[in-house]
Amino acid sequence: MIKKTMSQKNINKKLKLGAIATCIALGGTALTMADDEKILFVGNSYTDYNVLSGQVEAMIETGGDDAVTKRQTKGGFSWKKHWDAGEAQKRIENEEEWDFIVLQNHSRSSLDKRDSFDEYGQKFIDLVKDTDAEPVLYMTWSRKHLPEEQAVITEAYSSLGDRNDIKVAPVGLAFESWMKEHPAVPLHVHDNSHPSPEGSYLAACVIYATLTGKSPVGMPNVIEGANWVTGGQHLAFIDPARAAQLQETAWKTVQAYNPKSHASDEPLRIAAAAPVAAAPQSSANDIKINFGGKAAPGWNKVGSQVGQPIPLVNSGGQPTGATIQVTDAFESYENPNVVKAPLTGAAAAFEGAKAATLFTNRAKGNPTGAIQVSKLDPSKTYTFQIWASRAASGKRWGKYIVTGAAPQTQFLAAGGDYDATGNVAEVLTFANIQPDANGNVTLTVEFPAEGDPKINIGDFTYLTGMIVSAS
Repeated sequence: MIKKTMSQKNINKKLKLGAIATCIALGGTALTMADDEKILFVGNSYTDYNVLSGQVEAMIETGGDDAVTKRQTKGGFSWKKHWDAGEAQKRIENEEEWDFIVLQNHSRSSLDKRDSFDEYGQKFIDLVKDTDAEPVLYMTWSRKHLPEEQAVITEAYSSLGDRNDIKVAPVGLAFESWMKEHPAVPLHVHDNSHPSPEGSYLAACVIYATLTGKSPVGMPNVIEGANWVTGGQHLAFIDPARAAQLQETAWKTVQAYNPKSHASDEPLRIAAAAPVAAAPQSSANDIKINFGGKAAPGWNKVGSQVGQPIPLVNSGGQPTGATIQVTDAFESYENPNVVKAPLTGAAAAFEGAKAATLFTNRAKGNPTGAIQVSKLDPSKTYTFQIWASRAASGKRWGKYIVTGAAPQTQFLAAGGDYDATGNVAEVLTFANIQPDANGNVTLTVEFPAEGDPKINIGDFTYLTGMIVSAS
């Protein structure tokens, strides 16, 4: 059996086993009783990837104990979303006499929603303790390109674990250690967020060691099972030498880790983001464009499909001589509830585009979209303000490239945080854009690429509104 604090549930289990032994001694027939370690994982895709729970189960059984692991997971879910949905509570309380509940929050929660992280983490911990199961926190890792954020993630999980005197599986610290010592062997897939096969294997080793107190060194490097991420029949298929290194990193990390050493009375915070550039003052000569939305006074409506150039008017309704044309088709969407909250800051200038948005859909083979503004004055420079928004969960980062005589690239999150309101405040400002020799400026919308500072693991990017001003 895995060693843990004796609870009433485990006392009852021992009493039942004693009763069975007595029954056998008296010549009775013993009922078959499962004595598996029952473990429920509550989390999201960081648990789902490469069937992490199945890898942990296989390691526990290799270590000499019987185990059954199950999952209550959904992509993008935080502890708050799980709590509000209610299914996790039902399973924790009613499905099994669980031994452990492994709790994994959204990877950005400790960074962006610390109050929610603490509140709903505490709710789940209290619930699990009430059932006599043991709560275990699964510390997540930082994005590949944002290693400086690991300290905040580590502090958040450690502080919550220390306050409640519970186990914390320091997966994030193991990732941090591995990336310093083995930078050529990635633990993330192309999105810089989700775990590679090696990343999931390392996480499984850390969780195994945390639950059992045993070293994962010597665990099998191949674990059979259907893997929806790789499409293969192995939950783990790691080179033997590399598997040994991952096992050693996991064990060293668990042995060295003490939540109290990383806990803090005052939460750590990530550095504040650079302020978004202030929007230029509105002018009657501005050219305002809404993409895919309803016609609005002073705005030019542009649809999703490649077509003929459309003459543009300024916000006063006067012809400008410039035209706009879709050169790479988008998908279209028109809905008065595209954005569900009032626009603020620089985005307030885009009220006339609020019911608009075009989008790309790489799942349907349409990963890029582009428009071209033509017949601008090549001797002048222009400012392009770009706004993208969609009421949807997740940030949904897009890559926006404005190209005249030279390209400029910026990134914008069209989605909201985790409350599905959409982007209601942030606008990209491309200043000093000089058209090419023919008076053209092209805007391309695409997905962030591997190595870019932002990621989008979904299927959509967006273009909602644009304002063009002469500098």
